[in-house]
Amino acid sequence: MIAVPAVERSHQAGPAAALAVAAAFSAFPSPFYRDYAALLGGGAWPTALLFSVHGATVAGVMGLVGTGRLAGLIARAAPRRVLAAAMVVDAAAGLLYLVSPDLAVLVTARIGTGVALGVVAPVATSALTAHPRGASIATACLLGGVGAGACCAGLAASLGNRNAAFGAGIALLVTTALMVGRNRAPLSRPSEGGRQARDPGTTPLAACVVAFAANGVLGLFTSVLPGEVAAAAGRDGDPLITGAVVALVLLSAAACRLPARPVGALPTGALLVVGAGGLAAGWAAGVLWLALLGGALLGAAAGLGYAAAVRAASTGRNGAARLTALARVQFGGQLGLVLPVLIYASVR
Repeated sequence: MIAVPAVERSHQAGPAAALAVAAAFSAFPSPFYRDYAALLGGGAWPTALLFSVHGATVAGVMGLVGTGRLAGLIARAAPRRVLAAAMVVDAAAGLLYLVSPDLAVLVTARIGTGVALGVVAPVATSALTAHPRGASIATACLLGGVGAGACCAGLAASLGNRNAAFGAGIALLVTTALMVGRNRAPLSRPSEGGRQARDPGTTPLAACVVAFAANGVLGLFTSVLPGEVAAAAGRDGDPLITGAVVALVLLSAAACRLPARPVGALPTGALLVVGAGGLAAGWAAGVLWLALLGGALLGAAAGLGYAAAVRAASTGRNGAARLTALARVQFGGQLGLVLPVLIYASVR
């Protein structure tokens, strides 16, 4: 398990909570995508549009944060206030989900939550990776948050209480924003040993590619695949099943980061191959448990890959250089969330 001293926990609590809660709220619409698609005329395109608009917005904001000048401004400013403000924006956008299932309203809501997550993810991750095991903690918060959000929303949807789910999420965002904004402790401390930050321009291309591939898997499982798996198992449109699919995959991705010992490329590749085979076989045969098992293994492989990419981007960098490198890698990851979903929708 990840062992974090008390002093480290005091620095990590705020950004970890902000990252987990913002990630969870970003997944709240996942169990409702199929319902939204039915209201908007059916087909895969409404789901792909709503998911991709959010992902593209997050990617665009991360791209801006990835510019050295903006990263420097955030690093020199009060990052806690930046996180708190982003979460307030997230809550304001969340109110739109309560207004109407109209496409324009939903797209606006997804853009607003995308802006918030695009700020929270790199700023919180940069703060967390200033400490030991930060890459694993950040990955667990991000992916575990998405999984928990989808699970809670799916449970609420199965009880016919969609507005209550979004209302609870909005309240949690506001509470977390207040907690983060009022805490006076610095988000990070200077790195020990006087290491000089590497040039952020040397962000490894391989890290961006790995983040793209990992998020490509996770993106499909938080948008179009849950509905397809539920339909193949004879539970078409069941929000509890779609929420469970999203939650299982994302929580597997987060849980695989809990062991302290790093996992190598060979076991990660084995998880990827076996998981893909299990998903394909379960989907084709309509066997729900096999599809879920395959999805869980794919999620674990994606979580390991994403954590490795974050670790590669953050190692040896401090301050604005670390924030810039992480934003660039997460930008690549966000492209992985968007492009595979659009490709899937275009071939359906």
